[in-house]
Amino acid sequence: MSKRRRYNTRTENQVNNIKNNDDLLNSQNAEKKSLSDQEFKEFMKYTEQIMNSYSNTAGYPMTFTPMLTNDRLASIGFTPKELSATELKEALKDPVNSSEMLIAYSEWLQFGEAISKRTLGYIGNLPSFDYTFICTNPPKNRKEKDYLADKARLKEFLECFDVKGEFAKIHRRTLVTDAYFGIFRMDAGKNYTFQELPANNCLITGKNADYGFTFDFNMEWFLKQGISINQYPSAMKKLWARVFGPKMPFNEYDPSKRIDDRKGTFSTWAQTSPLQKDGGFTCFKFNSDIYAIMPFLTPLFNDAINKGLVREMQNNQYIIASQKILVGLIPLLKDQKSGSVANSLAFDADTMRLYLGFLKKGLNDAIKISGVPFSDVKDINYTLPDKNMYTDYTTNLAGNSSVSSRIIYSSDKQTSMETLLSTEVDSSLTLQTYNQYATWLSSMVNSLMAKYKFKFSFEGNNFSSNKKERLDTALKLADKGIVLPQKIAASIGMNVFDLEEQLMSGAEGDFKDNLYLLLNSNTKDYGEDVGGRPKTDTPNESTDRKDDRIIENEGGEE
Repeated sequence: MSKRRRYNTRTENQVNNIKNNDDLLNSQNAEKKSLSDQEFKEFMKYTEQIMNSYSNTAGYPMTFTPMLTNDRLASIGFTPKELSATELKEALKDPVNSSEMLIAYSEWLQFGEAISKRTLGYIGNLPSFDYTFICTNPPKNRKEKDYLADKARLKEFLECFDVKGEFAKIHRRTLVTDAYFGIFRMDAGKNYTFQELPANNCLITGKNADYGFTFDFNMEWFLKQGISINQYPSAMKKLWARVFGPKMPFNEYDPSKRIDDRKGTFSTWAQTSPLQKDGGFTCFKFNSDIYAIMPFLTPLFNDAINKGLVREMQNNQYIIASQKILVGLIPLLKDQKSGSVANSLAFDADTMRLYLGFLKKGLNDAIKISGVPFSDVKDINYTLPDKNMYTDYTTNLAGNSSVSSRIIYSSDKQTSMETLLSTEVDSSLTLQTYNQYATWLSSMVNSLMAKYKFKFSFEGNNFSSNKKERLDTALKLADKGIVLPQKIAASIGMNVFDLEEQLMSGAEGDFKDNLYLLLNSNTKDYGEDVGGRPKTDTPNESTDRKDDRIIENEGGEE
């Protein structure tokens, strides 16, 4: 029997054995309607071993490698892909069902195309996230013990959570992907932060009035090598148990359930909750008016994809303009002694090639030769059009991206009023997102309070003119007796607790004792040792008149 035949026979036997085993298992499963307690325990043990194998705790030292771990982490918030014109056209025909492709192209534009990068950087850094807050159910006496206790909790939260930094980071991400999915972690020490989740494993399935959008998470993410469930809060393990543990009734999956009862599963998808006790799963969207995910730059995609073509066409114009063509006539024979000839040229092909070779050696590569330049030689030059098509295209593309495009893309001059108005319009594009951040922050803070509730609001942008205007307004009100310390703190980029601490530190400390009056000609007396402005012998009219008036008053004659 040949080796191939033995191999085939062995393979056929293996297939038959597998089929027999499958038939046996199917017959056994058909007889059993439910798992016994022991079988369930074995199943849970097996599930735990699978989970542990990916968390590198069950004796699998080769599960993780630095390269694989880095690759998985990098793919969480960045999966760029350049699309062809055909692919983009098809994606834009059905944007709701092509969100992954549009997000991938948006991420590619963020780093692969200069105008998109500068637009996202400009608009992404506009909001300052300066905030103020009020107590919605204040006590009559603000020295009340319960009120001071809740205010202390609020202060501790704001000290641990970098509101401005974290929300600015999320805002920049939503500009590119439209939706940000993450977990708000308060279990990582004294620094509260958001941990981003892979967007491709998240689906928006609802919206809550207090916390914003709710979503489901696909637990298949943890079946990939290089991902450790121990890198996530304990709530993830609870979701794992729901999905891969005993199956819940199908009707338990209900998107209309309250956020404190989102415990349903569908296949490998698990419902998540924004409540901190259930993991703090949070979703922010740049466009919070719709559920569909649509990147901010989507309207520019059709124009941006043609930029490379326009650039190539402009380069061709440059190449053509840098060349010169020499054109000449090929002379004919003047006297024909043997009658009519088919080819009456004065030079045969070999001789012309020889002369053309000599001519080409003495010319620059940019000079082309057409015909034989021996008689009536003329040169042809190409010039560029008055307008640069690439510059015009780029300028129009920039103008469509933001109102203030002339500030960040062009050297054209703007009046101060034009600059102010255009930045105000650009700010309105981003400041409309403030409401969802304020709503989420208020709800999160109030979930930590014992009795009193607080309401947050955001204001302002990062332009110095806006900060100055807000500070001037607060100081003018203070001149009228309307003191708003939170407004002052927000206008200079601080929270009110830090401002109060600095004020008390300056008042109680010895800092003011270290200040001294700077001596100058107006603060020093004249003398040999002290210096100062020399006295003059010329009488001072104003002083003399004042002295005379005083004397007259004393005499009662004025």
